[in-house]
Amino acid sequence: MNLENRRTLHSLEIACNRAASQLLLPESVLCRLYSTSDLLDPGILREIAAKAAISSSALVVRLEWLRQYPKPNGIVCSVEEAGDGFIFSAVTRHLGFRGLFAEVALGKSVRNSIEDRDFILNGGRLHEIRVKKAIIPGGRRRDYVILAERMVGVSQRKAYFVTIREEL
Repeated sequence: MNLENRRTLHSLEIACNRAASQLLLPESVLCRLYSTSDLLDPGILREIAAKAAISSSALVVRLEWLRQYPKPNGIVCSVEEAGDGFIFSAVTRHLGFRGLFAEVALGKSVRNSIEDRDFILNGGRLHEIRVKKAIIPGGRRRDYVILAERMVGVSQRKAYFVTIREEL
């Protein structure tokens, strides 16, 4: 194994996150404690990660591998500081979101993926923004809500949760 190769290191990190999150947060515990919680609420996600002592990326990876518990109906991301902005460090999608927000992907810049300059992770002040997207090119546009974890009092934190859901 070439540990100097960036792809190899990233694959190793994903495997470690998956193993750690499964050990520290078994699916049965997640189901029992959070079956009625909104797993598209960044605050709830932070609470789960803190109680399980896992990183935001590890929790997102854990949600990707749910087998008995329904996956949240949206997109759950972890973002990390990188240079002069943020990048997506982990992303999981409900099957209904596979073709949506394709630009929200591992290693991609938040600024280039979510272009609203008022969004908190782009230097703005809004933790919640609304966007319109078509499921298929030329199709009917739907409203989506993008939520970022509140950053109040967390200046030491380098990673945050971001979620995307269809507006109800």
